[in-house]
Amino acid sequence: VTHLAQDVRKFGNLDSFSAFPFENFMQHIKKLIKSKSNYLAQVVNRVKEANINGYAHNSTLRKETKGGVYFNGFRACSTTGDNCFLLKTGKIILVDGFGTNNNNETILRGRHFKRKVTRDDYPCDSKLLGIFVVYNLSKSTKELCLTDLDSKCMLLPDDENNFICISLCNSILIN
Repeated sequence: VTHLAQDVRKFGNLDSFSAFPFENFMQHIKKLIKSKSNYLAQVVNRVKEANINGYAHNSTLRKETKGGVYFNGFRACSTTGDNCFLLKTGKIILVDGFGTNNNNETILRGRHFKRKVTRDDYPCDSKLLGIFVVYNLSKSTKELCLTDLDSKCMLLPDDENNFICISLCNSILIN
């Protein structure tokens, strides 16, 4: 830890040289191992099984649970307080439920906030921090693929009709 300040001066911000994304992904690899021998063969076999069963080639295994699904190391669920996500399109959605499409792939159903604004006052533009004020939740539900999700968000009440939406940086999905 003592060398951290020197490394930041030498290599730039921590995100540019951190091994955290790799270390974080190790938990997914560890979950593929079921016994204490032939680790590599086990991982290869689990990935092959996932591909044969129709899982996306570039995603980690999906595990459906009551009320949600685990995908790329995070839980997507429909429980209030744990169902807010930022889409790759920039829209903020609340997940209402799950289903499957014609290809037997897991899909989610959700409603998006029609209005998303930033706070450009002190100390900086909130968009730089992944923080938005959202309101006017749509009444219609849309179906989305899990791969449409960009990050999990925390939704906090601001006033009677507005919410503060904070994108959780450590939940950005692996592509």
